[in-house]
Amino acid sequence: MRAENFLEHTRQTWKRQYLIIALILLFIAFIFIFIGRESVIRVLTTPEFKTYDELLVASTLDSKGLFQTAISYDDMYYFNTAFYGENDNIESYYAALINADGNFTLAEIPAVLAEDENTARIVGTFVDIPSDLYDYITEELIELGFTESEAAEMMPINLYLVKDNEVEGYVFIAIALLLILAMLYFILRIFQVSNGSLINKRLSKLGDVDRYHLDLERTPVSLAHPNLAISGTNYILLSDKKLNFIPITNVVWAYEYVKKRKAYFLITVSKQHYLVIADHKTKHFSQMKATEVNACLNLINKISPWAIVGFTKETDKLYSNSRETFINSVSTHKESINVDEGFDLEGKYS
Repeated sequence: MRAENFLEHTRQTWKRQYLIIALILLFIAFIFIFIGRESVIRVLTTPEFKTYDELLVASTLDSKGLFQTAISYDDMYYFNTAFYGENDNIESYYAALINADGNFTLAEIPAVLAEDENTARIVGTFVDIPSDLYDYITEELIELGFTESEAAEMMPINLYLVKDNEVEGYVFIAIALLLILAMLYFILRIFQVSNGSLINKRLSKLGDVDRYHLDLERTPVSLAHPNLAISGTNYILLSDKKLNFIPITNVVWAYEYVKKRKAYFLITVSKQHYLVIADHKTKHFSQMKATEVNACLNLINKISPWAIVGFTKETDKLYSNSRETFINSVSTHKESINVDEGFDLEGKYS
């Protein structure tokens, strides 16, 4: 697998990840939109009325398409009706409470009057009233003193279900819009990965690409993984939880560190890195094998002969005392720094 193929695999992996995230956000957004829409509909479709006849007509129209809201609220169902006072002004309405056990309570409640005192607004969602309750409610109205004809005229044809908080519906919709914006951001990232701008942007932060041409297929050690560079550049492929690149020319010290298992570290002008390679079988990052380490050391020595390769106590002491002084010394006085004798230009590393 050449480096170009690995980068293409990286692009495809990022695109899949961003697409999955975008679809998840879209799915959650639709859920919030549905919840918010139901809450808002129950508010926006609430009728305003002036006469009882208008209430019946309005509630009949509202019941269409809203049957899915016919659920219990704290095991209590509600219906409402109203009657006229003098001058046809609504003075009050009767509310019936029917719990899950069928117990029934009817009470007179003052109507909610608007400022003009001629318009009442009863909020809620209207749903079909169970037919077996119709006669029972009529009898209750008659016991309250209404005649049978008055009870029949006043009998509501719909249940009244307490509405959700209006603000809650708009909050859900606002959250859904934010999720959609986040989804659009990840879709934009997909396009950036597709045209290479995302990776190019990351590479551009590393400085000018060296003109040295590296042909991976002609290196002294046959490489099974694209751990070294992009063909035509001198970038080493690194990873510490995410894909990173650094120029080989920025390396000032490279050494192998043993703790539980081998690790290969690069001290660069910017910071310390833990060098890893891509395993094309598992498609995950893993530690470097000896052959890849040797090839990297060869390449570093070839491109940056002033860099220190190998670990010595003297080098470690110099680096620990002053990192900045150490880096400057390597960069400006490379001839005075002894390269670790364990490194062989033929690709052997002891």
